[in-house]
Formats: sequence, C-alpha cells, structure tokens
Amino acid sequence: MKQEEAAPGAHRSGVTAVMHLISKYLSSCVSGASLEEAEEGVEEEEEQSVLEAASGDTRAGLLQVVGSLSEPSDKKLHFPLESYVISSRDELLHHLLESDVIVYNVTEDPTQIEEASWAVSALFTEIENFESQKLFILISSVLTWARSRPLDPDDPEIPFTEDDYRRRKCHLNFKDHLSVEKLVIKMGKSNKSKFSTYVIASGIPYGAEEGILHTIFKEAWMGETSALSIYGDGQNIVPMIHVADLAG
Repeated sequence: MKQEEAAPGAHRSGVTAVMHLISKYLSSCVSGASLEEAEEGVEEEEEQSVLEAASGDTRAGLLQVVGSLSEPSDKKLHFPLESYVISSRDELLHHLLESDVIVYNVTEDPTQIEEASWAVSALFTEIENFESQKLFILISSVLTWARSRPLDPDDPEIPFTEDDYRRRKCHLNFKDHLSVEKLVIKMGKSNKSKFSTYVIASGIPYGAEEGILHTIFKEAWMGETSALSIYGDGQNIVPMIHVADLAG
C-alpha cells in the first residue's frame, strides 16, 4: 500500500522556515495517526530513531514527505524522502498527482498565490483519475479576516469561528490571499470523497529560527536598551502561532 505523501509547494529559494518545520514535523508522524498520537510521536522521536535504526527500516509507517524547490539548495535536508527543482508545470503536476496530501504556504512568497491557484485547479481537472482521496491544504494569513465586523458590536472580544468564514473581510493588501482561499474552498466542495480542501488562516508563524522576532529577541538578549521597542501606541494585539503548533 502506498503511504501518504505530503508535497509542500515550491519556494523562491530553498526551503522557508515555516515549511521546513512543517515538513520535518510531518516526516515524524505515522500515517493515519491522530493529532495526540502524532505529538507523542514527536516527543519520542529520538527514541524511535534508535529503534528504527536497529530494525533497518527508517520509513516504516511514517508519512513520506517530498517537496519542491525553485532553486537548488546546498543545504542537506535529511527528513524529506525527496526534494526536487521544478522546471515546468507539467512536471509539477506529475509530482502533485503522485501525492495524497498537498500543502501550499502563501504567507511568505507572493508568487505562491498564483501557483497555488493553478495547482488546486489543475488537480480538480484530474479528479476522475484519482485512485484515492487527495487533500489540498492551503496555509494562508489571518489578515484575510482583518476587516471583518465584530459578531456583537457591544462585545468585540467574541472570537470568530470556522463557521463565520463566509462573512470575513480581508485587509486591503490581502485580496489575492482571499481570492485563492475562496478558490481552494470551492474546489473541495464538489466531490469530497475524491478531493477535500482546507484553508488554515493562521496568525504570524514564529519559532525555530525566530525570523519575525529576531530583532526583538536580540534586543532583549543584548540588554543594551532600557526597554524593548514599542510600535504604534502599543495597544495592538498581533495574533501569532509557533511553527510547531501550526504543523501540529
């Protein structure tokens, strides 16, 4: 039986921090395991590696992760089963059709928005040829909800839920993100037994290499200022999520 595969979308140069961590997390998960079981598996990853090395089978039962790179990378990635540089969309579609789970991240590279739109549409046209169900997961931005009106004007702290997605309004700079979200959702409605789609509108990912928070952490670590920098009036709340939690 063919194991599940996850194919992260191509990136401008090498592997982005977010997709690197998500791919690494998935490569340690057992196919068909629940989230709780997957988290336990990550915690026991070191012990499991020893057992797998002893058995001589390092991939048994685990998700097989493959990923596309837009440029060759000198950095050795140990966890993907395969990484490849895409030369044409026909070649990319071939790899997508071989995968059971396709993950596209449109939060870091704007060119991925157009490619993700093409990918989900191209897969949809091949739906009758699927041998098993495929999942398409789009990692988007919470800013596609930025201008949504509060559910209760008298209590603006009431949180939105997944059921409120039809009434969301995006930040003016994120109209393209909203468009690809709508397309992905639409493509997954006609035949869910063959092709299911999901949109994750996450907060700003942080963690691992701490790219987005690097300056603030460095400022705190160096201790050369009396207080950390404050942007604006300091009253804004920025939704964030650790990349490990996003992967989970």
